[in-house]
Amino acid sequence: MAYTPNQQSNLDMVMDFLNFINSLCPEIPRLNDVIANLDKMIKNNRIHFDSKTVNKHAPSSPAVTIDRKDTYVKDSFGSKKYDMSNLGDVADLVLFQATLTHEMFHILGYSDPPAFTESANLLKSIIDCIKKNRSKFDKKYGPKAMADFMIDQLEINEASERRSGQAKPPPKKCVIATATYGSEIAPEVQFLRNIRDNILKQMDWGKKFFDDYEDYYYKISPIIAEKMEDDPKLRAIVQWSIVIPWINYIKLIVNRPDWESLDMRGVEPELQAFLIQLRQDMDNWLSEIKLPFSFADHEPAEAVKELNVILNFVLRSGGLTYLHGLVKEGELPLTYNASQEQELLDLLREAGRVQKEIDYIMYGIT
Repeated sequence: MAYTPNQQSNLDMVMDFLNFINSLCPEIPRLNDVIANLDKMIKNNRIHFDSKTVNKHAPSSPAVTIDRKDTYVKDSFGSKKYDMSNLGDVADLVLFQATLTHEMFHILGYSDPPAFTESANLLKSIIDCIKKNRSKFDKKYGPKAMADFMIDQLEINEASERRSGQAKPPPKKCVIATATYGSEIAPEVQFLRNIRDNILKQMDWGKKFFDDYEDYYYKISPIIAEKMEDDPKLRAIVQWSIVIPWINYIKLIVNRPDWESLDMRGVEPELQAFLIQLRQDMDNWLSEIKLPFSFADHEPAEAVKELNVILNFVLRSGGLTYLHGLVKEGELPLTYNASQEQELLDLLREAGRVQKEIDYIMYGIT
């Protein structure tokens, strides 16, 4: 069966990525073998987007290879065309590449756990290759932050593969999302992990919240997760009624516009009322996040990272008012050495800060 346009596009993107890495670092062991086998599998339509078969043979994995002939992957890998300007899609692409890499070691004759170890070693070599060739990578894939994000995602997948390849793997982490999707490297689980680690935990409030939250969560989640693993009906209920709505709402929060910049004139009254109510609900939810009013005890780079999260995630509207208040109270500009200035400016610009925001944060100019 021919691939759909989205499936073919995503497969092509994986092949393009691997071939590009191979052109930069042809010395990477087994990469040529992986590329050759994957190319052959794609051309012969031996990569199947078939969640039903995956769930039947390997319910806790994103893919399965049968008889060293056919590889089956979850439908989600081909449900939409990946957009390299969307970080969520980039994370999905990296997971797809890591998944196919692992399965190619099965095609090459490796069983598990050795296939996990070989795959982890290859991912580590790819990470090192990107780090050594940053300028070429940035030229192909865009802003510097893209390479950092892809490295982060590759390291997540490498760590997962390496844990799975241990002779005596550690107990599976009992979290609800992982139990829901059957794998800690499922795109949905990685999305939530990214929100936790790269957004919420970048703030002092988020660190304290998760200290309290995890103390309770890990007391009750193993019981729920165990029940979900034993009961597919319960897993489906939790997925539909709790996990999917939560993920979708967080996606709306992350991608919401700057409400103040919207021109609501000409918008149908019903749609206008809906958007106003949506904004109120989001603002009320985000108001529980306590914003810092001093960065005196922060290293400059850590303060910049927290301010970037606040302005990009918490205060999509009204950020300048918040910064102005910090300047007025003498908490901005940040205190830093001359040698740190360029690094801080790069962090701010890569996160999308406009010049007015930079002037407040770096120089206290109002």
